[in-house]
Amino acid sequence: MILFMVIIGFINYYFFVKDKRFLKYGFQKDRKGGIYIIIIFIFLGISLLILSNVNREKIFKERRENPSIEQIERRPSLEGKIRKWFEETF
Repeated sequence: MILFMVIIGFINYYFFVKDKRFLKYGFQKDRKGGIYIIIIFIFLGISLLILSNVNREKIFKERRENPSIEQIERRPSLEGKIRKWFEETF
């Protein structure tokens, strides 16, 4: 995750900050800039999905290797007590 953020930082620095290109653009409305922004959002969304799946797999792997962490004894809920009382009474 940190490596990915560093890569994005280098890309941002190389294309926009290094030569102060963002100051030369003038921030005028054009189709090319809008397409770039849409592409960046799509790229960030796809990378978010991929990285979240990688992290989820890592968590599941840790839980499979050490199952004692996974299950913590839960206290009985009030709803469960009411259902049990209802089934026994009626």
